[in-house]
Amino acid sequence: MLQRPSGGICLLQLTPSIAVMATATYEVTGMTCEHCVNAVKGELSQLPGVEQVDVQLEGGKVTVTSGAPVDAGEIRSAVEKAGYEVSD
Repeated sequence: MLQRPSGGICLLQLTPSIAVMATATYEVTGMTCEHCVNAVKGELSQLPGVEQVDVQLEGGKVTVTSGAPVDAGEIRSAVEKAGYEVSD
C-alpha cells in the first residue's frame, strides 16, 4: 500500500508475467576445440536479446535462447565473424 501525497491510499497490484523465450538451433561447421566454442558463444552472446547460447562441439549444434526471435541473418553473421559457418 502506498500513501498518496493528497492523503489518499493507492493500492498497487502486481500481476505475474509469463516470459516467453524463443529457442533456435543451428548447425555450425568448422569448430574443432573449446576455443572455437568460446568464439561462437562470445559473438552470439553479444546479439541484442540473446539470453543464452549453448554450443555442442561434437555435432556442431548451437542453440540460441532469446527474449524474442533473433533474425537468422544476424545469427549467420555473428557465427561468420567468429570464423565459422552455419550449415543450410
